[in-house]
Formats: sequence, C-alpha cells, structure tokens
Amino acid sequence: MYFASADEPERTKAFPYPLPMDGQQKALCSIPLPLLYPALLAFVGGAGAAGMVAGKALPVEPGNKQIASYALAAVGAAAAAAVSVKAKKKRDSAAVVALYNTIVELDDPAQLTAQDVEGVLPGAG
Repeated sequence: MYFASADEPERTKAFPYPLPMDGQQKALCSIPLPLLYPALLAFVGGAGAAGMVAGKALPVEPGNKQIASYALAAVGAAAAAAVSVKAKKKRDSAAVVALYNTIVELDDPAQLTAQDVEGVLPGAG
C-alpha cells in the first residue's frame, strides 16, 4: 500500500505526467497524411521491384528464373506491406500519446473540447 509522505506534493490532476513520444512516432507524424499513403505504396512497389531484380540474379536454371523472380517479388512486397501496416499503427499510437498529453495540460479533463481533439489530428492522423 502506498502512503504519501509529508514532503511529497499532493497530485491533484487526474493525468499528472505527460507521455514521451519516441523517435519513430515523431518521424511518422512529421509526414503529412496525404503523403504517407503514397510513400508507403511506393515502398511496397519498390520492394517488389527489388525482389524481381534479385530473383533474376539468382543462380537457378534459366527456365526457373522467372518463377524465382516472381516469388521474390511477392515476398519483398509482402514484407514491405507488413512494415507499412506497422508504421501506420505506430502513427496511430502517436495520436493517442498526443491526445493524452493535451489532457495532461488541462487542469480538469472535462475541459477537453472538440477543438483540442482536432488540433491533435493533423499531426497524428
């Protein structure tokens, strides 16, 4: 059981401490949302193209080179798509942290307005 000591100040806020945003969240929030989706799509396409080139360079029989290139293209694109989904989830978690930190700045959480929430959305999506 926790008992406050006499020299410890009493916490009156419901949300007393802000949460830090990590470097990945900051980086993803710095990309405007209309540019994020095309960038992720280009990343997936680039990974697929790199897989295609790598598949053609594999030391396999000439009849199997096309199959190998398509297989590596699919693997590369799938891996990039998985990373893109993780990046989107990381950006969404930044919105939660930003909203929480907005609430921390308020004296009473009931003072949160729609404008405060909308102010969080442009940076975090």
